[in-house]
Amino acid sequence: MSELDRPIQPETDFWVPIMNIRPHHFEEQDGNVTGYIKAALMGRIENPEEFAKLQHMIWISARYFSGSEPSGYEEDVLGNTGEEGMKWEQSLSSFVNELTILSSDSVVSLGPDLDRLCRGCAIGNHCTAVNYRETDKSRGDMQTEAEALGKIYLNLLGVGRREGFDFVFRKTNHILYDYHGQPLDSAEGITVKRVHFRSMLVKVEALRDVAS
Repeated sequence: MSELDRPIQPETDFWVPIMNIRPHHFEEQDGNVTGYIKAALMGRIENPEEFAKLQHMIWISARYFSGSEPSGYEEDVLGNTGEEGMKWEQSLSSFVNELTILSSDSVVSLGPDLDRLCRGCAIGNHCTAVNYRETDKSRGDMQTEAEALGKIYLNLLGVGRREGFDFVFRKTNHILYDYHGQPLDSAEGITVKRVHFRSMLVKVEALRDVAS
C-alpha cells in the first residue's frame, strides 16, 4: 500500500480549507513564481505588492534585453497587453499577501483544483487543471499532482508531523475544463472532464514546517 492509498479520515468540522494550493505549485522551486509559495508562507516577502511588481519587471526586462519575442509560456501567463500584465501582477500580489497572513491553525487543501496562481494567468493554456487535452495523457491525468503530494506527505512525516492530527486525506471529486487555448474567462467550446483525487487537508503550521 502506497502512502497515498491509506484510509481517508472522516470529514470533521475542523478540516475546512481556507484555500486550495495545487501540490506541484507548492513543490516547485524553480525560477518562476510557483517557487515563491513557500517564501510567502514563511513570511519572507515583506511587501507583496512590490514583490509582484518586481517579478513582472523581471519578466519584461529579460524579454527586452534579450531582444527576443515573448515565449509561449510567458504570453500564456502575462498575456500580450499591459492591461493583462497588470491583472497578473495584482493577482500575484493578492495571493502572496493571503499566504503571508494565514494563521497557523488555518487549513489548506492540496488538490488539483485551480488555485490563485492558475487564476492569475492571462490565458492559462499550459495549465493541466483546465487545458488537459484528451490527446495528451501526460496533461490529462493527475499523476503530476499525486507525485508532488506524495513528496509533501513524506516531508511532513520527516519533520515529525502526524497524519490525523496535522493533516488528513480526503477523497475529492473535480471537474476539469479544456478551454482549447482560449482565455480562462471564455464561455464557449469548453470540454468537461470529471476526475477523482485523494486530496490532503493540512494545517498551515505543518505546511510551514516543510516550506522552511
